[in-house]
Amino acid sequence: MLDCLITNGRVIDGTGNPWFYGDVGIKAGRIAMVQRRAASFSYAHDAGTCSVMDASGLFVAPGFVDLHSHSDRSILENPGAMSSLLQGVTTECTGMCGISPFPTQGAHGSSNLEDFRDQVSGNGTGINIAPLVGHGAVRTYVMGPEGEGGERYFPREDEMEAMQSCVRDAMEQGAFGISTGLIYAPGRNAAPMEIEALCRIVASYGGVHCCHLRSEEDMLIEAVDEMVRVALSTGVASSASHHKAMFRRNWGKPSETMRQLARAREDGLEVVCDFYPWVISATSNLTSRFAGALASVHKDEKPARIEKQVVLEALGNRATWDAVKRALNEQFAQEVRINDARAAALLPTGAIVRKARDLRYWECIAYSPSHPMFFALTFEDVALRLGTRDYWDGIRKLYLEDEGETRAGAGPMCEEDILTILASPCSVIGSDSSTSDRRTGAHPRNYGNFAYALVHFVREQKAISLDLLIKKMTSQPAAFVGITDRGSIREGNWADIVIFDWERLESRADFAHPQESPEGIQCVLVNGQIAVENGATTGVRAGKVIRARSSRD
Repeated sequence: MLDCLITNGRVIDGTGNPWFYGDVGIKAGRIAMVQRRAASFSYAHDAGTCSVMDASGLFVAPGFVDLHSHSDRSILENPGAMSSLLQGVTTECTGMCGISPFPTQGAHGSSNLEDFRDQVSGNGTGINIAPLVGHGAVRTYVMGPEGEGGERYFPREDEMEAMQSCVRDAMEQGAFGISTGLIYAPGRNAAPMEIEALCRIVASYGGVHCCHLRSEEDMLIEAVDEMVRVALSTGVASSASHHKAMFRRNWGKPSETMRQLARAREDGLEVVCDFYPWVISATSNLTSRFAGALASVHKDEKPARIEKQVVLEALGNRATWDAVKRALNEQFAQEVRINDARAAALLPTGAIVRKARDLRYWECIAYSPSHPMFFALTFEDVALRLGTRDYWDGIRKLYLEDEGETRAGAGPMCEEDILTILASPCSVIGSDSSTSDRRTGAHPRNYGNFAYALVHFVREQKAISLDLLIKKMTSQPAAFVGITDRGSIREGNWADIVIFDWERLESRADFAHPQESPEGIQCVLVNGQIAVENGATTGVRAGKVIRARSSRD
C-alpha cells in the first residue's frame, strides 16, 4: 500500500525526456510507482489507502539539486532551509570554493565529516546535504591560516602527507569530492602539484573536484586550461564553479571556455561547469567595506561593530574621509604587493595568478535607491557620471545620497555569455548561495535562483526547453557528483519532488528585493515528507547528510 499518491500531474522525470501525464506513488520515503496514463484518465483510488495529492494543471518534477552551495555553515543555524525549499531545492552540494566546516581545530566547525554529519543530523535539516571537503579548510588545518603558515606556497613533506590523510579520511567518511578556492586564502597559495596530489586521492574514490578557478576575468581561458590539466593528470571529474566572464573587456570568452570543456570531453575527460543566471555576483552593502577601512583608521575598532550611521557620519567628515580613502588605497597597494609575490612564486609551477582586485572596474553597483540607472555600472563609471575622476570620491557621494543603502557586487557579466554557457550540454545550474530561515542576504540567488532560471531562460528568452532546463537542475548535477538515487522521477529513488504551477511561476527576487521567495512552487517533498505545502514551509526537517558511494565500496 502506498503512503502517498501524486496524481493528475504532468511529470517531468528529470532526464530531459518530454513531460508525460502520470501518477507518482510514494512508500517509505521512496518513489514506489511511476505510472503513465492518458490525459483524460483520472486515476481511480481508494481514499482510505493513502493520502492523495491532486496535481491537476501542475508539473511534477524531481527536487532541484544545487551543485554549488555554501549551506554547510548556515544549515546549523537555519535548519529549516526555508530559502532553499521555497524555490524547490531539496539537495545541496556543499563545501564549495575550498571552504568546508571540516576539518577544523578548536570550538568552531567540525573535526571531521562524521562530526559534521552528527551535528546536522542532531539539529535536523530541511534539505539533503551532499558534502565535499574544502582544500582551503584542509590546508588551514594542516599548515595554518595565512599569516600563520598558510601563506607558504609549498608544504613540507609531512604537511603534504597530513593533507592527503585529511582528504582520504573525508572520502572514507562519505564526502563526494574536494573543492578548491584558488582565489581565496589559503588555497590561492597552492601550486598545481599540491592540488593534483589531493585530487588523485579523490579520483581513487570516484569523487569529483569542484574548482573555483584562479581567474574568472582577464586570465579566464588560462585558468580553465589549468583545471583541465589537473583533470588530465589525475583523472578526477572536474567542474568549473559558478562559471562566468567578469568585466566588459572579457565578455565573449565563454565561447572559448565552453569549447575548451567540449574538447576535453572529446579527449575523455569528465569536465563540466555550473553557473547562475545573474549578471552580478557576491553582493554586499558598501557599509561593510567602508567599516573595514574606518576600523583601520581607528585601530581600536572592529569592522563588525561599526554601524551604518557611524559610517555615514565618518564619510560626511572631510578629514575622516581622507583618512578612510588612504586606508582603502593602502589596502589595494598591499594586495598588489602580496599578489606580485605570489605570481613570482607560482607562475613557474604552471599556476595561473590573476591580477590584484582593482575596484575601479572589479565591482559594480547592484542597488542604488537614489540612482537606479547606475545598475551594473563599475565604480569608475559611477565616478564619471557623478563628475569626479576619483572613483572612491564618486562611490562616497553615491553612498551618502543612498543614505547607506548602496549595494555592490563583482562583475558585471553579460547576458550573451550566460546564454552561451546555458547552451552547452555540460553546464548545470548552481546558486552559490547559503540557505536561510530568515529574510537575509543581499543577493537574489539566495531566494530566487532556480525560479528565475526557469522563468528567464524558458519563458522569457526561449533559449531552452523546460524539460532540458529541469535536467540541468536535477539528474545532471546529481549524476556528476555521484548521487545515484535522487534527481529523477524513477522507481526506487528517494521521493524528493517539487510540484509547481508553470502558469503562475514567478521569481520575485531581484537586486532591489533580494529576499523574496518565488510564487508558483506549490509543494515540495523531501525524502517523501511534505516540506512545502500550498507555497509555505511546513516545518518538517526530513533531509539528511547523504553519504557518497565510493568506487572502493
